[in-house]
Amino acid sequence: RDAMDFRTSYIATMVLCFIGAAVCYLDRVGFPLAYTNMAQAAGISKSTQGMIHSAFYNGYTFTQVPGGWASARYGGRPVLTLCFLLWSI
Repeated sequence: RDAMDFRTSYIATMVLCFIGAAVCYLDRVGFPLAYTNMAQAAGISKSTQGMIHSAFYNGYTFTQVPGGWASARYGGRPVLTLCFLLWSI
C-alpha cells in the first residue's frame, strides 16, 4: 500500500511539474509574439521594443543563480512551490 501511495504521489508530482513547465514555456514563447504585434499596432519604435524584450528575458537571467542556490539550500520542492505561487500572482 505504501509503495502504491508513493507511486501515485510521484506520478501526480511529475504531471503537475510537466503542466507547470509547459505553461511557463508557453508564457515565455507567447509574450514576444503577442507583444511584437501589439507594439507594431501601437507604433512603438523598434529600439523600445528591444528594451522591453530584453527586460523580459533579463528576469530569467537574473533568477538562475539565486534559484539554484535556494534549491541547493532548501530543496527543489519548496523553491518550485514558491516560484509557481509567485508567478501565478
